[in-house]
Amino acid sequence: SIDASFGLGEALVSGIVSADLFKVKKENGEILTREIAMKKIAILPIKGGGTKTVKLLADEQTKPALIDIQILALTNIGSRIEEHYGRPQDIEWAIEDGKFYITQSRPITSLYPLPFIEPNSKSLHAFISLSHFQVMTDSMPPLAISIWKYFSPVGLDENGEFNALQGVGGRLYCDVSPLLRHPIAGNTFIKIMSVADAITQAAVKVIVARPEFKANGETLKFRRYLPSILPIIMQVPVNLLFKKTGNATHDANKIIVSYVNESNIKITQPDLPLGEKLDTALKALNGLLPTAALWIPKMVAGLLSQKLLRWLVGNRNADLVDDIERGLIGNVVTEMNLAIGDLSDLARQTTVLSKIISDENISANDRLKAVKNIGGGKNFLNAWNIFLDKYGTRCTSEIDASRKRWNEDPSSLLHMVVGMISQEKAGGHRTHYQSLTKKSELAALEIPKRIGGWNAWIKRPFVKRLIIVARDLGALREHHKFLMVQILAEVKSVLVEIGASFEADGTLKNANDIWFLEMLEVRKILRGDFSFDTAIDDLVKQRREEFAHDAKRKPPRVITSDGEIIRPKMTLDGAPKGALIGSPVSAGIYEGIAKVITDPSIETLVPGEILIAPFTDPGWTPLFVNAAALVTEVGGLMTHGSVVAREYGIPAVVGVPDAILKIKTGDKIRVDGAAGFVEILETKISTQNKTNKRTNK
Repeated sequence: SIDASFGLGEALVSGIVSADLFKVKKENGEILTREIAMKKIAILPIKGGGTKTVKLLADEQTKPALIDIQILALTNIGSRIEEHYGRPQDIEWAIEDGKFYITQSRPITSLYPLPFIEPNSKSLHAFISLSHFQVMTDSMPPLAISIWKYFSPVGLDENGEFNALQGVGGRLYCDVSPLLRHPIAGNTFIKIMSVADAITQAAVKVIVARPEFKANGETLKFRRYLPSILPIIMQVPVNLLFKKTGNATHDANKIIVSYVNESNIKITQPDLPLGEKLDTALKALNGLLPTAALWIPKMVAGLLSQKLLRWLVGNRNADLVDDIERGLIGNVVTEMNLAIGDLSDLARQTTVLSKIISDENISANDRLKAVKNIGGGKNFLNAWNIFLDKYGTRCTSEIDASRKRWNEDPSSLLHMVVGMISQEKAGGHRTHYQSLTKKSELAALEIPKRIGGWNAWIKRPFVKRLIIVARDLGALREHHKFLMVQILAEVKSVLVEIGASFEADGTLKNANDIWFLEMLEVRKILRGDFSFDTAIDDLVKQRREEFAHDAKRKPPRVITSDGEIIRPKMTLDGAPKGALIGSPVSAGIYEGIAKVITDPSIETLVPGEILIAPFTDPGWTPLFVNAAALVTEVGGLMTHGSVVAREYGIPAVVGVPDAILKIKTGDKIRVDGAAGFVEILETKISTQNKTNKRTNK
């Protein structure tokens, strides 16, 4: 990208004149863009010192500052400088008497880092952010990223790591190019992306349409994976049409408990060397997907049944299908949220107990110790410990293994309990959810009655079956994540132990420095066959600095191997002017006061406020008890916040770019969860005068 104008660069820098803009494809010298500016003046040097401003003649004002041969010469110089420094450069240059002079070159530090591709690769690659798909876009340290390379049972390199996954800018990115080039698998993947993140889907479509993406690139050898995938796919219609569904969540819970217990026994064998412990823990990670495959066909059947229901009963009955998806029994995240509500009910048994637990000037552990011998304290602590036994491996941003789990640091969990104490009525969370379950039951009875027409005798039994499958199997959609975080916690316990041993033997100054190594490095150190080119302390320091810098970056959903960030503009016919556009994921319209929250461990919602967040994961969902509506920057129809919003019956719009920047706490907004837009009605309303209004619910 070349900016050029007549005279000294001072005129450009100061904004007095606009520059001609030329964009050139480095690989073949093709000039892609020629935007010639109106250049009315130029700043010229005065012999002996100083400058003067001159008016350009009419024919000079629209004359290109550079001819093609000069544009290509500059492109060649810029490419050589970039290659020399090994990173993109911001270059200042001048030309006099046909000769180029380079006056300055500095790295462009604001650019998002480039993904790695093999040097001999000649094709364009597309990388998608798995961090967005996991609805957690905070930066992660190197070890937390490299753990994710051990989840996949296929596509592994000689070290047992998933070779398509890498950390870019502290986030998880996957090279999906071979998959997208496959005519069937690629199109299927693009369609499925709509339920995860519509913006990612739109960006991928832009790349796939380019000739340079299709040329010379590797295509997925789908037949290689078909024997292992086909039996799982074939189970979906069987579960949809024939199998009993009533015990699905119970059976999945038993599988999870069994797998976690077996993994724990293997990992904690007495006298097992640390290297073998780690390898055993990584094998447990590697077995996650095959284990989850025991119920995933059921989960997919549940989701498919909801889609088919909407198609069969038509738009006029869409509200009833919405009700079918709410108040499901057996969803592990919903059960966790209800259990937190139960803890808040126990915490308010007496004024003294409630006061101590709510005193956030005292540490969480000190508060828990203080309530032991006061009225109601033992009951609360018993329930607290039972909760941690089941859900203690969860936390906010839980896909990052370096984050403190609730059983390591209960501060954020206790903060959520305190936030729920503000509910006006004990048991309100259970009453609300029971009302949603009742509506679901009534909808299940009503929908078949509305099936008419000459073929009703055929459709009605099928609709009844779909309703049963949707209610029984739809509750499985969070179980795979629940299994994942428990095994992730097992891996973390081993890494914490290794970090302590590295500190003890002097390998690391601090045990927590292990998070700034990569898994392959840790494994080689344990085997005694790895040496660092850079002193390990310097390497940790460098990576800590990179991590801090990455934390300030906003990660793109899709990035190419050239470093291009695709930002498709999302539009919506009929949306009000100036409305923020996103994906409609939970129907209903709500007007109220916005509350922007970026850290649920220190912030709470007042009942009736609208939650505005960058993303939500299971560690966020206790906030949904008070939330009247939801708006997030990341997500799609089947991502976590969307699912919970539907189950709680609150309007939600997700995938709204820059929502937490454009909406401020105190703004009065309208969330249309059916159409998929958010309107800012008034800015920063005084909380004393705020009004909330719900319609079309």
